[in-house]
Amino acid sequence: MTNTKQHASALAAPSAPQGGWGSYAVAAAALALTGCASWALNVGVYPEMASYAPWLREFRTIAVVAAYALFALAAWAKPSFLSRNTLIVAALGSTVSGDAIMLSAVPAHDVAYSILGASFSTVGSAAASIAAITMMARLGDKRRALLALIAAMALTSLVTSALPLPDTRMAVVWQSLCTLGAFGMTLPFVGPTFDALARSESARVIEAANPRSFLFPFHRVFLCVLLFSVIHGFALAFGSKQGVPAYSAVTGLLLLTLGIVLFAVRPKAPEDRVFDFAVLFVGVGLVASLVSASLPEGLPHVLLFAGSEAFRTLMIIVVCAIGAHNIYALIPALALMKIHQNVGVVAGATIGHTTNAVGPELLVAVMLAAFLCAFWLMYRGFSFTATVEGILAIADPTASGRRDARSDGGEPRGRDAGEDHPEAASPLDAKPLQHRCALLGQQARLTPREQEVFEMLAEGRNARYITERHTVSLNTVKSHIKHVYQKLDVHSQQELIDLVRLSAPDAER
Repeated sequence: MTNTKQHASALAAPSAPQGGWGSYAVAAAALALTGCASWALNVGVYPEMASYAPWLREFRTIAVVAAYALFALAAWAKPSFLSRNTLIVAALGSTVSGDAIMLSAVPAHDVAYSILGASFSTVGSAAASIAAITMMARLGDKRRALLALIAAMALTSLVTSALPLPDTRMAVVWQSLCTLGAFGMTLPFVGPTFDALARSESARVIEAANPRSFLFPFHRVFLCVLLFSVIHGFALAFGSKQGVPAYSAVTGLLLLTLGIVLFAVRPKAPEDRVFDFAVLFVGVGLVASLVSASLPEGLPHVLLFAGSEAFRTLMIIVVCAIGAHNIYALIPALALMKIHQNVGVVAGATIGHTTNAVGPELLVAVMLAAFLCAFWLMYRGFSFTATVEGILAIADPTASGRRDARSDGGEPRGRDAGEDHPEAASPLDAKPLQHRCALLGQQARLTPREQEVFEMLAEGRNARYITERHTVSLNTVKSHIKHVYQKLDVHSQQELIDLVRLSAPDAER
């Protein structure tokens, strides 16, 4: 069975295009631009909003959550909305209209139009981030991606620390230009990927037959994003002056040094080493916040920002690695990461503003204790590297641009793909297939309905075909598939197909 699983992984290995250093530089520059766009909002727009409606910054952060939720729903249930042309219209329309409204509404302290502009502009911001991270995921080399991501975070920190604080109108323009720049730089690289995803089956259907190729919404990876984002929100608000966060170029230098060291040392589990440094920076930063009076000014903020940015780099690495194994899981995983991140930032910023009002000692001590307890209880022995490597690979949809191409590790598209398209014939010959499946089903003690599902999966049929063939819900099909996988000791449809294929010599005697 081990050989079968290894063979399945090899067959399903993704064919993501490799890129040179120039491609990584483009992706890193795009991510740096999205970081600069966020900086412009934090230092130029949100402080002005806070002067007439303090809740508006939290409202926009929640609106970002809604924008990413829309992208997640599209990838999960209606991928046709992810085509290149649709994204262009959404990104341009959202950014231009939303920022144009904010350009006049925020300086005028118009609450109603500020809400409207803040809501519209979030879709463009989400599209730019998704495009940049999708490009990084498609490039393929994890070591280069790690260095490029940390360089992007460091560049953002160094540039924003050197720039003068913009006024409100300039901050809106800066945010708009950075967002559109990041989207425009990456679209030529990722446009074919979005078009292929738009023609492919939905992630919901693919996940039914390949559950081990996706992370569920409350996986410990995403809960960790929530915890670190609370720290990031706290660092943004704690010690801010007139609503402007305390940024420092030293944070960028720390991140750049970390990236160079990790790239040179080549650790076996780079994701786990980044996590170790992130926890170290945050832990020391919280302790330093308790005794900040006797330390150089700004040191706690530098450490907290370094820890949260290092972890944000880790999360992008994890999402990119998930996308390299299973491109269908990239946008859902990225959207879930961003949703947890923004919810955490709102919670952390609320704590930070409360700390500024009532005094830091007690609340910081509580946060430190909660931080240490959470990571001791939930993440002791947890491995991000093992989590990524545990994502089972699914065949890359960009290998074929045709709508009737197989879309998820050997599953033909179409209502009756094997009949309508001879080139999408089932992975196994029909004649001996039932005999092989009957023997394996008998050995695994499958029920009659499970046996039917088993045979259709072995033919390369996807979950949608099974639901339509038997007129049952997708959840019912998922339940049958789960039981079939458990009884046959496989974890994906490709492993099941290989199991039947490798059983052929014994079954045909």
